[in-house]
Amino acid sequence: MKYGILSVTATSEADDMSFLNLGDQMQSEAIAYVYQKMGIPEKDIISIELKHLAGGCTPAAAEKEYIILPININLEFNNSIKMFPLSPHIIPVFLGLSFYSAGSLPQELVDYFRCYAPIGCRDESTLNLMRQHQIPAYFFGCVTALLPHRYTAGNKDGAVFWVDVPESFERYFKTCGKTFDHIEHITHIRPGGNKNGEEYLRKETRALIERYSSEARLVITSRLHCMAPCMAMGVPLIPVTDNISTRMAWIDRYLRIYTPKTYSEIDWNGQVVDYENRKQQMLNIAVKRIRDTARDYEMISDYSCYLESRERADYGNFYKERIAEIPKERQERLEYVIWGCGQAGIHTYHAMREMYPDSRLVGVVDSYCEGIFCEGTPIQKPTVLKETDGKYILIATHSGEFCARCCLASLGKEEYRDFLSLSTITG
Repeated sequence: MKYGILSVTATSEADDMSFLNLGDQMQSEAIAYVYQKMGIPEKDIISIELKHLAGGCTPAAAEKEYIILPININLEFNNSIKMFPLSPHIIPVFLGLSFYSAGSLPQELVDYFRCYAPIGCRDESTLNLMRQHQIPAYFFGCVTALLPHRYTAGNKDGAVFWVDVPESFERYFKTCGKTFDHIEHITHIRPGGNKNGEEYLRKETRALIERYSSEARLVITSRLHCMAPCMAMGVPLIPVTDNISTRMAWIDRYLRIYTPKTYSEIDWNGQVVDYENRKQQMLNIAVKRIRDTARDYEMISDYSCYLESRERADYGNFYKERIAEIPKERQERLEYVIWGCGQAGIHTYHAMREMYPDSRLVGVVDSYCEGIFCEGTPIQKPTVLKETDGKYILIATHSGEFCARCCLASLGKEEYRDFLSLSTITG
């Protein structure tokens, strides 16, 4: 079993993303820190691209083994529909999910989240959404808030970093009478389309973390994933924004966030939050969730992977070999009826799907069973065969083969021309 770190360099295979936000990589760095505290060796850590999870796809790294993947990400409803459920080889640990949805979740998503509950929620709106659907959930915030304290600048000569500050703040600053000797404008946005996107983002993010912790006298920012890491590292901070997003509905427990209405109340020394006990609590929760998941899945996934990685036999070979004998003149626009809805009938149906993908199942008959077969086809009594002129019949019953042959002979059907028997003892 391996441990994954989610990486975002594009949202899909066809999308290089014109711009990328280093906030996503900040979260990856925080997960890497959690793994470091857990003592997970680097050889067991795998980077998983978000775009490779779309549609339940199995990333190449997960094809031969199972991967535990902590999820701490902001998703919109449409992206979530594409992403979940994840590949069976990806075992999610929802540490800090932030989920935008204008309405109710589809039942498929509700069922999926319940399978991996409790769901750690990054913000309160996500917590409320989960509870609205009776999905066990808890409030966690963002994993970037548990990065270690490392602020070393602490001098009045350091730079004041303006990180993606809104225009409203810039306008206010020009008129408020406050001055700084050294202001440096920084952005978390980087151009997309880089061939070495992941490595590039990792370098850029680590360089920023180093600068915030060693050079900044003060950080003023509108970016959530500048606020949380700087708060965690002990960097003096002034959060400013035009709109306090619901994504921030957790960090306001620690920080006061200023808007144009309250810019006049800013404390220019910045906010330094001492929450080491709470940070340790967050780390303990993250570590426990991941370790508990590993404990629950490691043994069974290891053995399952051992079996899944074998060289596979040619399953259903008998049925495929038999239906290959259907006369060539009958193979084009083939419409067929299966006699027998048991295991042999199901094998026959799947063999037909593989060998004759353009064929069409038009009927299923069985002397003893009732109900619905594959493709929603109703199971009927063999008497309906009187009305199936031109349809090819496949006998898929061992115990009922004799009766089937007698019935078809009485209807003037000839073997090979009109029907084929796939009777055998199934294993």
